[in-house]
Amino acid sequence: AGHKTTSAALSTIANAAQVSLDSQAGVDLDEEAVNLVRYQQAFQASGKAIQVASTLFDTLLALR
Repeated sequence: AGHKTTSAALSTIANAAQVSLDSQAGVDLDEEAVNLVRYQQAFQASGKAIQVASTLFDTLLALR
């Protein structure tokens, strides 16, 4: 029983230390995930804009 109590206490201390480290590092994984989705959407939108511009230029050159 003593071993389990010591193990649980050490686990609790390790978890508290990790939470403290994460808060000090200033990294919020939820916020980073949201930003990653935003950047992915912006990248896709940029790709679509380039595709439209390419089609437009091809059409303009074909009119000559």
